[in-house]
Amino acid sequence: MPDHLRRVALEQRLQVLRACFAVTAVDDSITSAESAVINEIANALEIPAEDLAALRAEFSEKFAALQAARRVTGAPGSAR
Repeated sequence: MPDHLRRVALEQRLQVLRACFAVTAVDDSITSAESAVINEIANALEIPAEDLAALRAEFSEKFAALQAARRVTGAPGSAR
């Protein structure tokens, strides 16, 4: 990570990553490609894995793969 980013507090880096999740979820679905880019950004920002997992959990209902699985199984939260 560049020195100028090292000085940015973890909470600020988490806010940036949260904004990335929000932008990708604007269409109510986060694709696997979008998720991969978020992972790259998280790595570049040196976000700890447990913090990334917590953010991912905040947006879990927006992941396209989870939405598809719910449609197939008829699980609660599916858009049928």
